[in-house]
Amino acid sequence: MREFHTLHMHGPRKVQLWHKIRNWLSEVKTLCFPRDIKNFSLDNLDKEIKMLEKLLCEGYQDIGSCHNVLQYGNIMMDEEAKSITIIDYKYASYNPIAYDQANHFREMVADYHTDAPHIEN
Repeated sequence: MREFHTLHMHGPRKVQLWHKIRNWLSEVKTLCFPRDIKNFSLDNLDKEIKMLEKLLCEGYQDIGSCHNVLQYGNIMMDEEAKSITIIDYKYASYNPIAYDQANHFREMVADYHTDAPHIEN
């Protein structure tokens, strides 16, 4: 991961996380019925996103190339060649490296071989 975090990626070297979250929320709202927007309090999420961004962006953050979904299914190991290949870069962008590391360990507790990988034991 350390090597990956030092790679140069296309685009400006600035945090993309908050922009992407806001875009996803906007997209979700266009796909939902008005009652679902209300039932799931989607109109309140923008305020919560702003609050989280303010709290989590205080102080210094080391920004680097982040995979953003580095779970075990995206790590290919060749034991004979003793090499590792990381795949699935569709969510990769510049973000705080600490977030990518934390997400990696959180992803490792999910069981993607079940019908409900989002339910963690």
